[in-house]
Amino acid sequence: MRNLLRLLFFAYIIISSAAFAGWAVYLCIVVLGQPAQFLLSIVFLLITFIMGALNVVMGYFYYRSALEPKNDRGAKPPNVLPKVAVAVACCNEEPETVRATVESLAKLDYPKGKASFWLLDSSEKRDVRDSMQEIARQNGFSYLYRERHAGFKAGSLNAFTRVAKDAEFIAVFDADEQLVDGAFLKDNIGFFSDDKLAFIQTNKAARPDGFFANAVEATYSLFYRTSQPIRSGLGMALYSGSVGIIRTSALHDVGGFCEDASCPSEDADFALNCDIAGLRGLFVARTYAYGEPVHSYSAFRRQQWKYTYGSARILPKYVSNARKIGKDPLKHLLYVSQLVAFPYMSILVLLSALFSASFVLSNLSFTIVSFSELFSIVSSSPTLFENLQTFGANLASLVVTSCVYFGAVATGILAGLLNLSLLVVRSEAALSASTRSISEVAVTQKAKRRTGSALGALALTWMDFSYALLFLGLTVFSLLRGDVIGAVWMFWYAFMFMLAPAFALLAG
Repeated sequence: MRNLLRLLFFAYIIISSAAFAGWAVYLCIVVLGQPAQFLLSIVFLLITFIMGALNVVMGYFYYRSALEPKNDRGAKPPNVLPKVAVAVACCNEEPETVRATVESLAKLDYPKGKASFWLLDSSEKRDVRDSMQEIARQNGFSYLYRERHAGFKAGSLNAFTRVAKDAEFIAVFDADEQLVDGAFLKDNIGFFSDDKLAFIQTNKAARPDGFFANAVEATYSLFYRTSQPIRSGLGMALYSGSVGIIRTSALHDVGGFCEDASCPSEDADFALNCDIAGLRGLFVARTYAYGEPVHSYSAFRRQQWKYTYGSARILPKYVSNARKIGKDPLKHLLYVSQLVAFPYMSILVLLSALFSASFVLSNLSFTIVSFSELFSIVSSSPTLFENLQTFGANLASLVVTSCVYFGAVATGILAGLLNLSLLVVRSEAALSASTRSISEVAVTQKAKRRTGSALGALALTWMDFSYALLFLGLTVFSLLRGDVIGAVWMFWYAFMFMLAPAFALLAG
């Protein structure tokens, strides 16, 4: 029954995407004899078709993911357990946060002689380093300090593997990830009976903690519930940087983690390198640790900037090695969705909004409907109702897909709005990745300012706010000329761009 419901939802995505594309075709027909407006409508049609195709692909992933194995029951461990080095990576973290993570690893059910524990520190302040060293000593961890410079986490992990030479596998935890299931190693080490398996990635999740934090978590969990299981079935699971196990020989075979500024997402780059080398990655749909929830919009925005920039920077490597990855079209579709659709779809939405604005400023203006037509009881303008139905259908589709993808009504709607609020920042990150290489420091610091005041929110989201003002102005312009439908669409875009300043003001 569950698979049937997913199939029906996939069919709904196809129909709704086709309907919106049909509306774009209708616009082209309406202005067939007007060259300027026809050119605008053709461009709008192309954007609509691309966005519709991406929506269909996402719907297919949602349906297909339910058919993939979860690998959540573990694998029989070998008779002789291999040596594993478990590391916690930190940099300028709150000592108590790191302490909680380190202490939680005492739950690991693995022979003491087979597991070694390390605290990898790149903190800049001496007092923080002293605290980390004391935490390591108190909990029986080896302390490894590496001065913060090019490479960041990738550099620390590479240095760690050179020191922990006798470990056949490494398991990495972020500083805020507390282990809740001690079977993490024993459950999963048996999967490595496959000599081609380079790593396993377990489900990453944040601790539930409030409406906003849960909505943020819903946006992240979507990947682990849709794309990741399909990738795993094809042997190309994405390594997400922590709560996973890596075969050290495989890591060395692909040259370690990339420390160059050209690949700020060293985890995704490592997974791609493994696929190029003919090695496999496996996803285990089970949660063994919980990270700290994201409570502020500025932190969420910063993370999304980094993820978008990192994905776009890896695209050239994929393109140049596409033949080595194989001929399976689904594999390449997954890579395109990760490296093209995820970073660049926001640019398409932004272009769609700007071209919609050009319609309002042209003679097309969607379809001019006066206030008397709108509010008159006897009005039966079919054009008005066609346009309102199109707008209403797209709004309803947004609500439905958000609720289905994110697994709840209220949380799903908020998660959908959070995604819409990232339109400008994702576009900026994608364009930045396409035009220049930004240092790891700049990537990490991007959008790091916390807000809490109107001025702070405006400083963080000034570009979003500028677009919102533009479309609010176009809303008024449309109303003054009696273009009700144009006003509705312009107000929708104004609302979309105003989401980021609103979240920055309300959620910090």
